[in-house]
Amino acid sequence: MTIISGIILLGLLGFSGYKELNARRKRAKIYSLEKKICEEPVYVLKDDKLIPYKEGMVIGSGATAISLYELYSVSEDHEQVLNVLSERFPNKFPEDTSLIDFISDFAEKIEKGEASVQGLVSGITGELGEMAAVDYLNQLPELKEHGIQAVQFVSKTHKGTDLRFEYADGSPAPVEVVPGANGETMVKVVDSKREVFEQIQVKSYTVDNMDNFMADVRTNPDVDNYIVNKELFAALKENGKLDVLNSHGVNVVPGDWSHAAHVEEASALFNHVEEGLDIAEDIPLVALAFFGYKAVANIKDYTRGAATGEECRTKITADAIRIPVAGGTGFVGAKAGAYIGTIINPGIGTVIGGGVGAIVGAIGGSSLVRCLRDKFMYGKIIEIIDKYGSRVYNRDSELITTIEENISSNVYHADQLMLQAYEAGNLADRYDAELDPYHSAEASVPAVLSNIHYRNLIHEHTIREKASRSIVDALKGTFSHIVDAKQRVRMLGDLILGNADTLGVSGAEVILYRHEIKKYPNHPYVIKGENGTINPKDVLATVCQEQYEKAHEKVQEDTIVSNRTTNIYQVMFWGALLVTVGLLGYQLL
Repeated sequence: MTIISGIILLGLLGFSGYKELNARRKRAKIYSLEKKICEEPVYVLKDDKLIPYKEGMVIGSGATAISLYELYSVSEDHEQVLNVLSERFPNKFPEDTSLIDFISDFAEKIEKGEASVQGLVSGITGELGEMAAVDYLNQLPELKEHGIQAVQFVSKTHKGTDLRFEYADGSPAPVEVVPGANGETMVKVVDSKREVFEQIQVKSYTVDNMDNFMADVRTNPDVDNYIVNKELFAALKENGKLDVLNSHGVNVVPGDWSHAAHVEEASALFNHVEEGLDIAEDIPLVALAFFGYKAVANIKDYTRGAATGEECRTKITADAIRIPVAGGTGFVGAKAGAYIGTIINPGIGTVIGGGVGAIVGAIGGSSLVRCLRDKFMYGKIIEIIDKYGSRVYNRDSELITTIEENISSNVYHADQLMLQAYEAGNLADRYDAELDPYHSAEASVPAVLSNIHYRNLIHEHTIREKASRSIVDALKGTFSHIVDAKQRVRMLGDLILGNADTLGVSGAEVILYRHEIKKYPNHPYVIKGENGTINPKDVLATVCQEQYEKAHEKVQEDTIVSNRTTNIYQVMFWGALLVTVGLLGYQLL
C-alpha cells in the first residue's frame, strides 16, 4: 500500500511540477511580449509624418518614437483593432520575431485588403449603402406613424446584420420586413407580445457580382432579411433568384440607392484627397487600419454637402496624424501638464512661475482708516470668503466631499475614465485563458494589448482619485507660509469661490460673491504673486497639476499576469512532496 501511495504521490509531484514549469515559461513569454508592445518603436513621428521605424534608425531631436501600444491606446475602436489583429495573425507570437517585423508583415498583409486605399473605398461604399438604407426605411409611413426608426449598429463587427428597429427610447421595436406584391419594401409593426424584433443585413453589389451576394446569403443562414441596392434587386428579380430566395424564407427588399453612384462618390473623394496628400506616405497602412471607419464620419458630411472636399481631406489627414501625436504624449493624457490647466482655464500657458510657492500674502499692516474702508467696500465679500475658508479649515465634511468629487469629475474626469476601463475590461476578459500562466492557450498580441490598456486605465483612475482626495489639503497648504491665520482662511475662501463652478460650490452666497467681486475685484484678500494678482483658476490648475504628478509617483502599476504565490498545481506539488518525504521517513523508521 505504501508503494502504491508513493507511486501516486510521485505522479502528482511530476504532473504539478510540469504545470508549474510551463507556467514559468509562459509568464516569461508574456512579459517579453508586453515589453515589445510597450517599448519597441514601430514608427517615428517627425515633422507631422509617420516614418516606419527600421532596425538601427537613429531617432534625432524633434522626433518621437511610437510604440504599438501607443497606436492602440488612442485608436477610435479598440474592438475593431483587436478583431483585425486576431483575424490576420495566429495566437502564437514567435519569440524570435521583433515587433518591427511583426508590423511590417501586418502592413504587407493589409496592403491589398480593407486598409488599402481601394479597400477603404470599398468600405466607404458599404457604409454609404447602410446610410442610404437607414434614410430610405425611415421615410416609410408605417415606421413614422409608430415612432419607430431604423438605426445602424454601433459596432462595425456586429455579426450577421447591420440595422435594427427601435423606438425613440432605444428599446427594440416589433417590426417585420416583407416584400410587397410589386417588389416594393414593406414593414409591418406587429403585436409587441410576439417579440418579433427584426434586424436587416444591408448589401450593395454591382450586377456582375450578383453571385457574390448569393454566396453571402448561403454563408449566413441565420439572416432572413436583406435590403439591397436598386441594380442588384432588379437583376435578382430578372434572373428568378428573388423567387428562389423567397421560397427559402429569405426576404430581399429594394433600397433607393445606386451602388455605382456610391462607388463614384467614394472614389472621387479619395481622388480629391490625393491632390494634397500622398496616402501611402502620410497615412501609413497600419495607422489606416487603426483609425478605420473614423474617416466615414467626415465622409458623411462631405457626401451630404455639409463639408467641402478640402475640409474632408484635412480632417482625414488630421485623424491619421492624431494617432501618433496623441500616442506620443502617453496614454489618456499621461502627465497632466497643460491638459489639466486648459480644462480649468484655457490658454493659461505657464500657470504660475515657481508653482504655488510663488503665492505671497496680500496684506501687510493696515491702519484703522484702511480697515474701516475695507469693511465698507469689501464687507460682504470678506464675510462670504471667511465663511467658506473656515468651513474648509474646520474640515466641513459636506463641503470637502463636494470639492473632492467635483475635482475628480470636472478636472481629472475619473468617472469617464472608469467607463473606459469597464469597456476595456470586457475586451480583456475575452483573453483570460491566454494570460493565465497555467492554461495551455498561447498568449497573443491582442490579449496582451487589451490587458495592458485595461491595467493602464485602472492605474490612471487610481492616480486621479488619489490626486482628488489630496486637493483640499494641498489648497490649504498653498497659504501655509502666511503667518496671519485670518489671512490664510480668507485667501483660501476666495480661492474656493473663484472656482465655484469647477468645485461644485453653489447657492445664494456664491451668487452674491460673484455680484460683489465684479464691483470690487481688488479686495484685500485677493491672491497675489511676484508679478501681481493671480487668477484663482490658475492657482487651482497649478495645484491640480502638482497633486496629479505627486500621485503619479506614488501609485504603483500592476503586473500583466497575476503574481499569485499559490495555485492548485503548486499546492499539489508541495503537498505531494511533503507527503512523499513523510512516507520515506516513516519507512526508514
